[in-house]
Amino acid sequence: MASLLIACSGRSNAPGDAAGGTGGAGGTPMANVGGSAGNMPQVAGAASGGAGGASVAGDSARGGADAAGADNAGAADAGESGSGPCDAGLTLCGAACNDVTRDGSNCGSCGHDCLGGACTAGVCQPVLLVDNLDNPSALAVNADSLFFTDASGVESAPLAGGMPKSLYQGAAKLVAADQNYVYSATNEELEIRRIPLSGGTTTDIVGVPNVLALAVYADYVYEANLNGDICRVSPTDGTMTMVALIGLSEIEGLAVNAGGIFFRDSGYVEEIPLNGLQGGGSGGSGGDSGSGQNRGRVSVDGDGPIALDGQAVYISALGTMLKAPVSKFGQSGMAPFTQVAPGLTQSWGGIAVDARAIYWVGRKLDSTGTNWTGAIYRSAK
Repeated sequence: MASLLIACSGRSNAPGDAAGGTGGAGGTPMANVGGSAGNMPQVAGAASGGAGGASVAGDSARGGADAAGADNAGAADAGESGSGPCDAGLTLCGAACNDVTRDGSNCGSCGHDCLGGACTAGVCQPVLLVDNLDNPSALAVNADSLFFTDASGVESAPLAGGMPKSLYQGAAKLVAADQNYVYSATNEELEIRRIPLSGGTTTDIVGVPNVLALAVYADYVYEANLNGDICRVSPTDGTMTMVALIGLSEIEGLAVNAGGIFFRDSGYVEEIPLNGLQGGGSGGSGGDSGSGQNRGRVSVDGDGPIALDGQAVYISALGTMLKAPVSKFGQSGMAPFTQVAPGLTQSWGGIAVDARAIYWVGRKLDSTGTNWTGAIYRSAK
């Protein structure tokens, strides 16, 4: 037990202490819409934001779509196509007849907006948001912006469209965000860094060795480290509290909401209660984890990051985006991971979700057609 407390009692820094790295000064302007501009990241079209506060230009209501995102491949509303005022093959959506097999605002069903993507056979297609990135890895989203790390540091891009900008220049492999701050860390450094979105000084909030994953929920930052601990950190004073000793040194993703703490280790997605594993026992390999509490544990191929909304857990596995209902964790048997949408592939980096969309780090060929570069995509749920 002593080792647990030591691992989660990292060196706290006063919020005003300057970070070792230097804050970005607005970044390098990037070309907007279409084409490549050298090796600079580039916005590909105006990005529509998610629900729950994100700004969406020309947004239309989702109608009957599930709040956590129904599968893209929705069938046209039954009984409406080819009847009443609409010709055969069209569906009455409000006062207009629409072809829900190819209407980007009513894709698969009335009100299902593809958020700028094409609608093909009733399925929303992915949209390229940013490309020409150098080794992008982590991804996070809040109501207004997308945040990502690449070789230059931490950058952001507005969901409503616009040029990405640099937030922090320096080593950064992990990222998490709320409405006021972005938090980053690397596997090698001993700090979790807080970057104010309104401008100001970047600070190191706590010293933690070998951080493997970051997440933000409510008023806390959660981190998983090489010691197998999951800890909760107060970003205002750096106070750390041990949530659980998982006993695994291969945690690759971390996501938190009111329902619990989800993490991914080699070959599994697991869940523990939000208040942690009482008693601090080690869970070992999916077994009892303190005070008789069993972790929800689901086997899944591959490894990589994890994202979470109110209803589902999202992962990328072997280049494909998958999801499983949160309600299935903690029950006997396996939670069914299903492919989010046909063609949603080449996901090999960070992922993030909001109320309406899934974002992921992938890749694309550069303007020469010969070299692969990092890219960020979005697909409507």
